[in-house]
Amino acid sequence: NAQAAEALEQCIALREEVDDVQGVEEAHNQLGVVYSRLGDMRKAVLSLSRGAGAKLAQDDEAAGRVVGVTSLASTLMNLQRDDDARKSIAKHQTMVSVYKTRGDVKSEANCYLILGQAYLDTQQLQQAVEALAQCASLRRELHDSPGLATALKRKGC
Repeated sequence: NAQAAEALEQCIALREEVDDVQGVEEAHNQLGVVYSRLGDMRKAVLSLSRGAGAKLAQDDEAAGRVVGVTSLASTLMNLQRDDDARKSIAKHQTMVSVYKTRGDVKSEANCYLILGQAYLDTQQLQQAVEALAQCASLRRELHDSPGLATALKRKGC
């Protein structure tokens, strides 16, 4: 949480005062994880790269550490996107029911399009195909050619 980030930033400042290079790197690694959990990927990547000893990147032995941190940062960002997609799925599944009840076909179709993309983002391919097919069907019913084309394109038709 934000308090953990603040505490680690203070820890880094103290360790820098006493030239504890390894301690600074370890604290930056931990801070990077905290920032990723808070959803601040820019700060997470920055902190993780400092944790890898980016100042030492010219050193042949340090190069692999920088690559490792880059991979870790990439993984953290992918996890964040996956988490966001799963939240979107939950939200839009509920909204589909609401729009069906109201008879709002256009909004229902929009939800299915968003669901299809979120399912693709989370590698739930069967659900993606089904959601995009439902979107296409509703777009046909609405005589919405551009919307139909978008749904079919995302579906891979």
